[in-house]
Amino acid sequence: MRALGIVELNSIAKGIELTDIMLKSSEVEIIYSKHTCPGKYLIIVKGDVSAIEEAVNNSLKEGEKNIIGSFILPNAHEQLINGINKKFKIDVKAIGVMEFTSIASGIIALDKALKYGQINLVRFTLGNLIGGKCYFIVTGLLSDVEESIKWAENSIDSKKVVNKLVIPSPDSELINCL
Repeated sequence: MRALGIVELNSIAKGIELTDIMLKSSEVEIIYSKHTCPGKYLIIVKGDVSAIEEAVNNSLKEGEKNIIGSFILPNAHEQLINGINKKFKIDVKAIGVMEFTSIASGIIALDKALKYGQINLVRFTLGNLIGGKCYFIVTGLLSDVEESIKWAENSIDSKKVVNKLVIPSPDSELINCL
């Protein structure tokens, strides 16, 4: 039950309706169903691949004119799912930060980064109160963080990356702010 289905809409009301349709039409579990900035709505469901495909396809039929983007992530990394639910491991070493113009790009890149190296998720923000952008912060040994950030960057269109950086030894005051 680690497949994810993501649907992003330009209508909050339609997003609420499609969440209901997805739940009623398929054996999926809601991970995230909320408004994001600026006035968009994001739905993330998890389940087995066939249930996710059914849920996303049903939402596409019902909300075609309001859907900005959708995709299925068939084998999502467990830390990605935990990050969406705001459950983080924090034993900070070096940190890597990536910021994206779209939520979908951030999700795909984070999944790739987590699958690539021995890193942990520190923070994952999905567009709310940051202009619809998305960003994540990961930690681990410096070499693992650097390689994971490169791997994530190569997994998406470079135009979707607002910024990326690695801090080899972040100050403890910075860690407390994250």
